[in-house]
Amino acid sequence: MKILQVCPRYYPSVGGVEEHVRNISERLVKRHDVSVFTTDPSGKLPKEEVVKGVKVRRFKSWAPNEAYYFSRELKKCLMKSSDSFDVVHAHSYHAFPALYAAYAKKSNRFVFTSHYFSGGDTLFRTLLHVPYKFIARKILQKADAIICVSKYEKTLLMSNFRIKPEKVSVIPNGVTLKDFENLHKKRSRSRTILYVGRLVKSKGVDCLI
Repeated sequence: MKILQVCPRYYPSVGGVEEHVRNISERLVKRHDVSVFTTDPSGKLPKEEVVKGVKVRRFKSWAPNEAYYFSRELKKCLMKSSDSFDVVHAHSYHAFPALYAAYAKKSNRFVFTSHYFSGGDTLFRTLLHVPYKFIARKILQKADAIICVSKYEKTLLMSNFRIKPEKVSVIPNGVTLKDFENLHKKRSRSRTILYVGRLVKSKGVDCLI
C-alpha cells in the first residue's frame, strides 16, 4: 500500500506534530511504501531524502512566526499526484498543508489527524480562526476518517463542527515503554512531575500543577 503523510514540518524539525508523524511513518514503512510531503520555510534542509526508509519531500513555504505554512509548490504537487497514493493522511488543522490535501482528494482514501486546540497562542491568531473555520471545514467534510489524540480533543472538535460521531476515532499518542524500564523512583514524600512541551497557555501546565 502507498501511503502519503502531509504535514507542516517533519524531522529534523522539532515539535509535537513532527514527532507524531515521524513515529507513525517509521512504523508504517516496515509494511508499506511511505512518503512524507512537508514544507521547509528555511530552505536549508534537503528537498528530497530518505529517512529510515521514509521518503521525505520538502517544499518551499512562507510561515510567518512559524505558523500557517503557505506553500504554492506543495498545493500544486498534491493536485497532480494525490491520486497516485492509496491513502493520504494529513495532519494539523492549524496549518494549510492539510487543506491542500483535502482539496486534492480524488479516489484515494483521506485520513485527517486534527491536533485541534480551537484557538491560537495569541489573540491575533485566535481572531484569525473565525474566518479560517469556514475554509477549514472542507478538511473535515472531505475526510473519510478523522483521528483525535484525546477524548477532550474529540469533544472540542465535535462542539465546533457538525461531524458524524462515527467518523471520529480517538487514538492516543503512543509511548515507548522501553525508555522508562530502568528508571527508579526515589523515596520521597513529595511527588515528581515531568512535563515535556512548550510553556504556553493552551498546554494547560497550570492545570497539571
